[in-house]
Amino acid sequence: MNLFFNFRLSVLVFFCFHLNCVNLGNPQGLGPTGFIYSSYRIGVSQNKEIESASKTGRACVKRYIFLYTVGDASIEAAAKNGQIITVRTINKEAFNVLSVYSSLCTIITGN
Repeated sequence: MNLFFNFRLSVLVFFCFHLNCVNLGNPQGLGPTGFIYSSYRIGVSQNKEIESASKTGRACVKRYIFLYTVGDASIEAAAKNGQIITVRTINKEAFNVLSVYSSLCTIITGN
C-alpha cells in the first residue's frame, strides 16, 4: 500500500508541474521562465511623440522562496520613484535564480 501511495503522489506532482499548476519561475507569469536562472527585459509600450527621455524610474516586486512577496511594480510607483510626469517608454525586467529569489520590475523613461 505504501508503494501505491508513493506512485500516486509522484504522478500527482509530475502533472502539477507539467500542467503549470505550480509556478517555479518569476512571479509575474509573463515571458519565458527558466527553472535554474532567467534574466530578461520586455518592452511593453513606447510614446513616439516624446523625442528624448532624461529620467528613469524603477519599481519592483520581489519574491523570496515561494513564501514572501513584497513590492509595488506599478507604472505610478515607477513614475514617482523617477519623478517622471510624461512617460516615454515602459519596460518589464524579470530576474529569477533557482526560484529562491525572483523579481519583476517596471522601468519607465520620460521627463
